[in-house]
Amino acid sequence: MKTNQKVILHQYGLILLMLFVLGVIMTSCSKDEASSQEELPELTSEGKNTFGCLVNGEKWVAYTSFTIGGPIALEGTYNLSTRGFYITATRDLDDQNKFETIRFGIQNLTSAGGYDMAATHLVTRGFTDYAGNYSCSMYYVDTTLVHNVLITKFSHAEGVISGIFNMDLINSACPEDTLRIRQGRFDWSMVIFN
Repeated sequence: MKTNQKVILHQYGLILLMLFVLGVIMTSCSKDEASSQEELPELTSEGKNTFGCLVNGEKWVAYTSFTIGGPIALEGTYNLSTRGFYITATRDLDDQNKFETIRFGIQNLTSAGGYDMAATHLVTRGFTDYAGNYSCSMYYVDTTLVHNVLITKFSHAEGVISGIFNMDLINSACPEDTLRIRQGRFDWSMVIFN
């Protein structure tokens, strides 16, 4: 066999191997997606980047499959100068036609303890449905109803913010459709901005 033919066969073999490995990874991701929605994450305070809650009694767990440049399951910021904390969780489940985010913020976060969610226009959009599964696509934090967060751990040294939360979300265009978010919990490895 000529050297060029050996090189081509070798390259062809490597491509087949990479396709096989990619197939195995994709299959395991599908299984992880299903299992990630079975239970709410544990209440931890180690920076595990977990987020979950009940939305009108349905389990909701932050999850996105790995894609380059795609959505991220849990994002947030903590600004040292303003002491503002903002967190956004995404649930992207292609097999169930669900693409949603839950977000909230806290102003003047200085230590562990109880806080009301921020009522600024930037963070009142508490729930967004991008797939059309709800009556309205956006629901907002209602500061006259439940909107509290208990920060259970706040550590600059360890880079962790964790807590539990509950909130009621409304949209005046869908008055019959209040979203009641309960048993919320998150454990976030913080990104700090000055």
